[in-house]
Amino acid sequence: MTAMQFNEAGQFEGGIYEKVEVTAEVTVRSSIEAHELIITREGSLTIQGKLNAPYIHVEGKLTVEDTIETNEMTIDSTAEVTAGNNVIATNVENKGKFKLIEGLRTEQLHSKGILVARGPVNAEQFKSTGSIQLDNDLTAQDIEIIVAESSNIRYVNGSNVTVKAEREKLLFKDTASKLSVRELDGIEVAVENIVADIVRGTRVVIHNNCTIKTVEYEEDYTYDESSDVYEFAKIKR
Repeated sequence: MTAMQFNEAGQFEGGIYEKVEVTAEVTVRSSIEAHELIITREGSLTIQGKLNAPYIHVEGKLTVEDTIETNEMTIDSTAEVTAGNNVIATNVENKGKFKLIEGLRTEQLHSKGILVARGPVNAEQFKSTGSIQLDNDLTAQDIEIIVAESSNIRYVNGSNVTVKAEREKLLFKDTASKLSVRELDGIEVAVENIVADIVRGTRVVIHNNCTIKTVEYEEDYTYDESSDVYEFAKIKR
Protein backbone atom coordinates (compact mmCIF):
# COMPACT_ATOMS: atom_id res chain seq x y z
CA MET A 1 0.00 0.00 0.00
CA THR A 2 1.14 3.50 -0.78
CA ALA A 3 0.58 6.97 0.61
CA MET A 4 -1.64 9.35 -1.33
CA GLN A 5 -1.53 13.14 -1.05
CA PHE A 6 -4.33 15.12 -2.67
CA ASN A 7 -2.83 18.61 -2.95
CA GLU A 8 -4.65 19.72 -6.09
CA ALA A 9 -8.39 20.18 -6.57
CA GLY A 10 -10.17 17.64 -8.75
CA GLN A 11 -12.05 14.35 -9.04
CA PHE A 12 -10.28 11.05 -8.52
CA GLU A 13 -10.96 7.33 -8.11
CA GLY A 14 -10.75 5.71 -4.69
CA GLY A 15 -8.59 2.82 -3.60
CA ILE A 16 -6.61 1.23 -0.78
CA TYR A 17 -3.80 3.26 0.77
CA GLU A 18 -1.56 3.32 3.81
CA LYS A 19 -2.10 7.04 4.41
CA VAL A 20 -4.23 9.70 2.71
CA GLU A 21 -3.65 13.42 3.21
CA VAL A 22 -5.99 16.03 1.71
CA THR A 23 -4.94 19.68 1.36
CA ALA A 24 -7.27 20.78 -1.47
CA GLU A 25 -10.91 20.44 -2.56
CA VAL A 26 -11.20 16.84 -3.72
CA THR A 27 -14.01 14.48 -4.78
CA VAL A 28 -13.41 10.73 -4.81
CA ARG A 29 -15.87 8.86 -7.03
CA SER A 30 -15.78 5.57 -5.08
CA SER A 31 -14.74 4.22 -1.66
CA ILE A 32 -11.50 4.77 0.25
CA GLU A 33 -9.76 2.33 2.56
CA ALA A 34 -6.71 3.62 4.41
CA HIS A 35 -4.86 3.16 7.67
CA GLU A 36 -4.88 6.90 8.29
CA LEU A 37 -6.79 9.85 6.81
CA ILE A 38 -5.74 13.45 7.45
CA ILE A 39 -7.64 16.47 6.14
CA THR A 40 -5.92 19.80 6.76
CA ARG A 41 -7.71 23.06 7.42
CA GLU A 42 -7.50 23.92 3.71
CA GLY A 43 -8.69 20.46 2.66
CA SER A 44 -12.18 19.35 1.64
CA LEU A 45 -12.89 15.71 0.79
CA THR A 46 -16.13 14.27 -0.61
CA ILE A 47 -16.27 10.47 -0.88
CA GLN A 48 -19.03 9.08 -3.11
CA GLY A 49 -18.84 5.72 -1.37
CA LYS A 50 -17.62 4.28 1.92
CA LEU A 51 -14.72 5.28 4.16
CA ASN A 52 -12.82 2.69 6.19
CA ALA A 53 -9.88 4.20 8.06
CA PRO A 54 -8.78 3.28 11.60
CA TYR A 55 -7.44 6.79 12.21
CA ILE A 56 -9.21 9.93 10.95
CA HIS A 57 -8.17 13.51 11.75
CA VAL A 58 -10.19 16.33 10.21
CA GLU A 59 -9.39 20.04 10.37
CA GLY A 60 -11.24 20.96 7.16
CA LYS A 61 -14.32 19.32 5.66
CA LEU A 62 -15.20 15.64 5.17
CA THR A 63 -18.38 14.39 3.47
CA VAL A 64 -18.95 10.65 3.09
CA GLU A 65 -22.07 9.63 1.17
CA ASP A 66 -22.07 6.06 2.57
CA THR A 67 -20.80 4.59 5.86
CA ILE A 68 -17.75 5.50 7.94
CA GLU A 69 -15.85 2.84 9.89
CA THR A 70 -13.01 3.92 12.15
CA ASN A 71 -11.25 3.37 15.46
CA GLU A 72 -10.30 6.94 16.30
CA MET A 73 -11.93 9.99 14.74
CA THR A 74 -10.90 13.50 15.77
CA ILE A 75 -12.93 16.46 14.49
CA ASP A 76 -11.17 19.75 15.23
CA SER A 77 -12.93 23.01 16.06
CA THR A 78 -12.48 24.21 12.46
CA ALA A 79 -13.87 21.00 10.96
CA GLU A 80 -17.18 19.74 9.63
CA VAL A 81 -17.90 16.04 9.10
CA THR A 82 -21.05 14.74 7.40
CA ALA A 83 -21.92 11.04 7.07
CA GLY A 84 -24.67 10.02 4.65
CA ASN A 85 -25.06 6.60 6.26
CA ASN A 86 -24.18 5.08 9.63
CA VAL A 87 -20.91 5.66 11.47
CA ILE A 88 -19.25 2.80 13.35
CA ALA A 89 -16.38 3.91 15.58
CA THR A 90 -14.48 3.12 18.75
CA ASN A 91 -13.73 6.66 19.92
CA VAL A 92 -15.00 9.98 18.57
CA GLU A 93 -13.70 13.37 19.72
CA ASN A 94 -15.79 16.19 18.24
CA LYS A 95 -14.86 19.83 18.67
CA GLY A 96 -16.41 21.02 15.39
CA LYS A 97 -19.63 20.01 13.65
CA PHE A 98 -20.55 16.33 13.31
CA LYS A 99 -23.65 15.68 11.19
CA LEU A 100 -25.16 12.20 10.86
CA ILE A 101 -27.84 11.62 8.24
CA GLU A 102 -28.35 8.19 9.83
CA GLY A 103 -26.94 7.04 13.17
CA LEU A 104 -23.79 6.35 15.19
CA ARG A 105 -22.48 3.37 17.11
CA THR A 106 -19.37 3.96 19.22
CA GLU A 107 -17.76 3.04 22.52
CA GLN A 108 -16.93 6.62 23.52
CA LEU A 109 -18.14 9.95 22.22
CA HIS A 110 -16.99 13.27 23.62
CA SER A 111 -18.57 16.22 21.86
CA LYS A 112 -17.55 19.78 22.62
CA GLY A 113 -18.96 21.12 19.36
CA ILE A 114 -22.20 20.55 17.46
CA LEU A 115 -23.71 17.08 17.15
CA VAL A 116 -26.66 16.55 14.79
CA ALA A 117 -28.20 13.14 13.99
CA ARG A 118 -31.38 11.87 12.38
CA GLY A 119 -30.81 8.25 13.39
CA PRO A 120 -30.09 6.65 16.79
CA VAL A 121 -26.85 7.27 18.70
CA ASN A 122 -25.52 4.30 20.68
CA ALA A 123 -22.45 4.49 22.93
CA GLU A 124 -20.92 3.02 26.05
CA GLN A 125 -19.88 6.48 27.28
CA PHE A 126 -21.43 9.71 26.02
CA LYS A 127 -20.33 13.16 27.13
CA SER A 128 -21.41 16.46 25.58
CA THR A 129 -20.50 20.00 26.53
CA GLY A 130 -21.79 21.51 23.27
CA SER A 131 -24.97 21.64 21.19
CA ILE A 132 -27.01 18.47 20.58
CA GLN A 133 -29.82 18.02 18.06
CA LEU A 134 -30.89 14.35 17.95
CA ASP A 135 -34.10 13.45 16.13
CA ASN A 136 -33.94 9.87 17.37
CA ASP A 137 -32.73 8.06 20.51
CA LEU A 138 -29.57 8.39 22.59
CA THR A 139 -28.65 5.14 24.35
CA ALA A 140 -25.52 4.75 26.50
CA GLN A 141 -24.34 3.25 29.78
CA ASP A 142 -22.94 6.54 31.10
CA ILE A 143 -24.38 9.83 29.88
CA GLU A 144 -23.16 13.25 30.97
CA ILE A 145 -24.60 16.31 29.28
CA ILE A 146 -23.51 19.80 30.25
CA VAL A 147 -26.08 22.07 28.67
CA ALA A 148 -24.00 24.84 27.13
CA GLU A 149 -26.76 25.94 24.75
CA SER A 150 -30.30 24.83 23.97
CA SER A 151 -30.41 21.22 22.75
CA ASN A 152 -33.00 18.60 21.80
CA ILE A 153 -33.05 14.79 22.10
CA ARG A 154 -36.15 12.72 21.44
CA TYR A 155 -35.40 9.92 23.94
CA VAL A 156 -32.53 9.36 26.39
CA ASN A 157 -31.85 5.90 27.78
CA GLY A 158 -28.90 5.03 30.03
CA SER A 159 -27.77 3.54 33.32
CA ASN A 160 -26.14 6.63 34.81
CA VAL A 161 -27.63 9.82 33.39
CA THR A 162 -26.50 13.29 34.44
CA VAL A 163 -27.71 16.55 32.91
CA LYS A 164 -26.37 19.78 34.35
CA ALA A 165 -25.95 23.42 33.47
CA GLU A 166 -22.74 25.02 32.36
CA ARG A 167 -21.09 27.00 35.10
CA GLU A 168 -20.32 30.61 34.24
CA LYS A 169 -17.31 32.38 35.80
CA LEU A 170 -17.14 29.69 38.51
CA LEU A 171 -19.98 31.42 40.37
CA PHE A 172 -23.24 31.23 38.46
CA LYS A 173 -24.90 28.62 36.30
CA ASP A 174 -26.47 29.18 32.91
CA THR A 175 -30.25 29.26 33.35
CA ALA A 176 -31.19 30.12 29.75
CA SER A 177 -29.89 26.99 28.02
CA LYS A 178 -32.13 23.93 28.29
CA LEU A 179 -32.14 20.32 27.14
CA SER A 180 -35.56 19.35 25.78
CA VAL A 181 -36.49 15.63 25.74
CA ARG A 182 -39.67 13.64 25.42
CA GLU A 183 -38.48 10.88 27.77
CA LEU A 184 -35.38 10.34 29.87
CA ASP A 185 -34.96 6.86 31.33
CA GLY A 186 -32.18 5.61 33.58
CA ILE A 187 -31.20 3.94 36.83
CA GLU A 188 -29.23 6.70 38.57
CA VAL A 189 -30.69 9.95 37.22
CA ALA A 190 -29.74 13.52 38.17
CA VAL A 191 -30.94 16.46 36.07
CA GLU A 192 -31.10 20.24 35.92
CA ASN A 193 -31.90 22.68 33.10
CA ILE A 194 -34.19 20.14 31.47
CA VAL A 195 -37.63 20.32 29.85
CA ALA A 196 -39.23 16.87 29.64
CA ASP A 197 -42.50 15.02 29.39
CA ILE A 198 -41.22 12.08 31.48
CA VAL A 199 -38.12 11.56 33.62
CA ARG A 200 -37.90 7.97 34.82
CA GLY A 201 -35.37 6.19 37.03
CA THR A 202 -34.70 3.87 39.91
CA ARG A 203 -33.32 6.79 41.90
CA VAL A 204 -34.05 10.29 40.61
CA VAL A 205 -32.63 13.65 41.64
CA ILE A 206 -34.32 16.78 40.26
CA HIS A 207 -32.14 19.85 40.67
CA ASN A 208 -33.14 23.41 39.83
CA ASN A 209 -34.32 24.99 36.56
CA CYS A 210 -36.37 22.00 35.34
CA THR A 211 -39.85 21.77 33.85
CA ILE A 212 -41.13 18.17 33.88
CA LYS A 213 -44.64 16.82 33.40
CA THR A 214 -44.07 13.49 35.19
CA VAL A 215 -41.28 12.03 37.31
CA GLU A 216 -41.49 8.24 37.62
CA TYR A 217 -39.29 6.65 40.29
CA GLU A 218 -38.83 3.06 41.40
CA GLU A 219 -37.11 3.51 44.77
CA ASP A 220 -36.81 7.19 45.72
CA TYR A 221 -36.46 10.76 44.49
CA THR A 222 -35.29 14.15 45.71
CA TYR A 223 -36.67 17.39 44.38
CA ASP A 224 -35.60 21.02 44.26
CA GLU A 225 -38.82 22.96 44.71
CA SER A 226 -37.58 25.74 42.44
CA SER A 227 -38.21 23.34 39.54
CA ASP A 228 -41.68 22.68 38.13
CA VAL A 229 -42.81 19.05 38.33
CA TYR A 230 -46.50 18.40 37.79
CA GLU A 231 -46.66 14.77 38.92
CA PHE A 232 -44.60 12.20 40.86
CA ALA A 233 -45.44 8.53 40.39
CA LYS A 234 -43.91 5.47 42.05
CA ILE A 235 -43.53 2.60 39.57
CA LYS A 236 -42.43 -1.03 39.32
CA ARG A 237 -40.38 -2.36 36.41
